[in-house]
Amino acid sequence: MLTALLLQRHLTHVQAAFYSCFAYLMFSLSDTMAKWFLSEGFERSTIIVANSLPALIILTVLMIKRHGVSRAYHTSYKKLHIVRGLTLIAITYFMFEAVNRLPLTDFYGVVFSTPFIVTIGAFFIFKEKVSITEWIVIAIGFAGVLIVVQPDYNDFNVGYLFAFGAVLSVALSTMVVRKIGRDEDPYLYVIFGSIALVLANIIPAIESPLPPTINITHFLAMAFYAFTIPTAVLTLSAVFARAPSIASVAPFQYSQIIWGTLFGYVIFQDIPQINTIVGSAVIIACGLYILLYHQRKRRRELL
Repeated sequence: MLTALLLQRHLTHVQAAFYSCFAYLMFSLSDTMAKWFLSEGFERSTIIVANSLPALIILTVLMIKRHGVSRAYHTSYKKLHIVRGLTLIAITYFMFEAVNRLPLTDFYGVVFSTPFIVTIGAFFIFKEKVSITEWIVIAIGFAGVLIVVQPDYNDFNVGYLFAFGAVLSVALSTMVVRKIGRDEDPYLYVIFGSIALVLANIIPAIESPLPPTINITHFLAMAFYAFTIPTAVLTLSAVFARAPSIASVAPFQYSQIIWGTLFGYVIFQDIPQINTIVGSAVIIACGLYILLYHQRKRRRELL
């Protein structure tokens, strides 16, 4: 399926919807498995290396076959990939700390504020115009985040701060990818990201002992886990590059709330609270409004 996607130059709206839903399912599975591995006693660095190293090796072999040894890692955006690698290190740190402390639905409730942060970043970094309407919607969206978080300074769950740290890191990574542009080989996003994660975590992973109760189930789960993130990144990178528009892909990120609720209930017996449901609904509605707003704006500009 992934091979067919990479061979296509243009996707229909239906194809873009299908592949993006698949990518976000893979992301949700990865988050769920990360939370499960932590609960089983694995250290964060061990989990990250086990996820990143196989993808790095496999994709390096594929790039060598396609371009030869000397050009396997060729890119015109070395510095930007280094910056993105640093953002990925930050994302994994904040994400692991967040999912270890929060129900998955609460984690996604905060993560869904990413489009607002990206819009603010585009305003300051790329000097994109942001209308009064968008600022109002962004403010309402952050109110939705507060509904999810319900900050109580006497009994505050620091996991929400880690989740918001992940949001800021994802937004920065998105800005870097946007700066690189769509001409970059999708494999290189995974390869350079994996290199950064392995370098940052290999020594702690070697020094960290494995849980004493490790069994064949853990090894099988780790093998599948190593498949999820590279597949998600490759799929989503290809979809954004080949979809009719970004607006036709971005809304499907919100499908993660469905998977997060389902996996959280089945695996961790997490039942979403009413504030999480209401706050997530506000965030999703505001995010969709911004996407539709930009879509209508582009249509008017083309007339």
